[in-house]
Amino acid sequence: IGQVYKELSNQDFKLLDTSIKYLNLAINIYKELEDDYSLTINLINLSDCYKLEKKDDKAIELLKLANELSKKLGAKQLIMDTYRNFYKTYESQLNYKLAFEYQSLYNMMSDS
Repeated sequence: IGQVYKELSNQDFKLLDTSIKYLNLAINIYKELEDDYSLTINLINLSDCYKLEKKDDKAIELLKLANELSKKLGAKQLIMDTYRNFYKTYESQLNYKLAFEYQSLYNMMSDS
């Protein structure tokens, strides 16, 4: 549900709060279920919401956690998703050095 509201928030920014609410609920459920894969997906989606709110520090904090979990899982696509989101977030902060590093990591993984 949180993902749906996130997508809708692109058209109506007021829905972003609803998306954050549902993503946090899902995160808590997946923690209880010890479903790290679904947890990681929802952390990435929640980081997108915070990036849209210009709360880059919170987005980066969530991406670090998602990246750690995705590496633990060996989930290549999720690792790539975190690298792409790190790149976009650092780029929006005008931190081109870190943006380039994460874009390079993403490109290396996508080429392999």
